Formats: sequence, C-alpha cells, structure tokens
Amino acid sequence: MAKRKKVTKRELKQDPLLNWILETTEYLKENKKVLNYIVIGILVSGLIILWGFNYVKSSRVEVVNLVDEIIKDIESEDYTNARTKADELNRNWFDFKLRNAGNFFYGEINYYEKNYDEAINYYKKYISKANKNDRFFIQAYSSLASIYEDKNDFENAGKTYLEIANLLETGSLSSFYYAEAGRCFEKAGMYKEARDAYETASNTNTELITETFKEYTKLKAKEMEFKISTPKVGQ
Repeated sequence: MAKRKKVTKRELKQDPLLNWILETTEYLKENKKVLNYIVIGILVSGLIILWGFNYVKSSRVEVVNLVDEIIKDIESEDYTNARTKADELNRNWFDFKLRNAGNFFYGEINYYEKNYDEAINYYKKYISKANKNDRFFIQAYSSLASIYEDKNDFENAGKTYLEIANLLETGSLSSFYYAEAGRCFEKAGMYKEARDAYETASNTNTELITETFKEYTKLKAKEMEFKISTPKVGQ
C-alpha cells in the first residue's frame, strides 16, 4: 500500500481558497465590530423585507375591499362616493389589474350618468389594458355595446357584440352575443352580417343552447336571407 504523502504547511498556504478563508478568519478576529455590523445588517434587511411583504399584502386586501364598495355605491346610485373611491383605486400601485379596474368604474359611472362619450373612452381604455380573463372584461364590452344601442349606433353595437362572441369562442354565452350582434346588424340594415351572426348562434354545438333558441336564430337567418335576396324598390 502506497504511503500517503504528508501535506506540508507551505503547500497549504499555496491553496488560494484556503488562503482566503484563513485571511478572512484572521481579519474578522481582529475586526469583530465588522462581523457584528454584517449580522445586524442581515437581520435588519430581513425585517424590512418581511414588513414590506405584509404591508403590500394588507394593502391589496384593502384595495379588493374598495372594489366591492365601489360596486355597492354604483348599485345604490351614489355616484359621487363611487367616483371618489375609483380615484383612490386608480392611484393604487400594488396591482396593475385592480388599478385598471378604476377605468372600468369610471366608465360605469359615466354610463349611468348618461355621459356616453366619456363612458366609451373609459371602457375602451380599460379593455385595451385588460384580457378576457379579467373580472370586468366581458361586462365592459357588453356595457360598451349597450351605449352604442342607446345612441342608435346599431352598426357599432353589432360589431362590439360580435367581438365579445369571438372572444368567448364557444358556449351558450357566445351564442347569446352572436344573436345580439345579429339583432343590431338587422336594425342597422346590415342583413348579410345579421344572417351570418344568427347562423353562427344557431350552429353553436352545446347542450346549454335550448331548441327554442336554435329555432329562433335559424328562422332569423332565413328572414335575413330573404331580405338580402329581395331587391330594394327602384332597383
């Protein structure tokens, strides 16, 4: 068995890692205050991070509660308080989605106060920064379409309902919005678009769609086909 070579102190001193450890140990022995400062710094940093985490968490809970309060104010037609709280929500920097919800509530408030142009701007602003999984996304689109109807702008109402239906892709709710798009296009005299929307609504493959609804949309599609094929007077 080969005899193990003894490592000399001189060879140990030539190891860079070991040299660094030895030098650091000596330095800390000579400078105990530095070590104390390091330990205190780590503890203080940990406490600050923990405090910050709890502060953000509690603040987010307050913001979520604020959203519920705004909804209640709008339902009770207290638009002054609703607007004040929406202002507060819009200043929130903890959660971008909740801050963007402030734009939705501005839209709702202006809608109920019949400031339609302002409401349209706020709904569009909210929609541009949201996605279809956000809490108020579909409601914002639906309210936007309703405003267009109130303004007798049935073409834009139909287009907005169609956008909602396309975003939802499938299911009973998408069928409902296809039918709503068809209804508005029909009022706008856009019979081809109305027919396509009614047909899509009737062809949705889901058990949640009643036979009555399917028959209704099929009938409406046929009516639109008749209007498309019937020449206008004077042609």
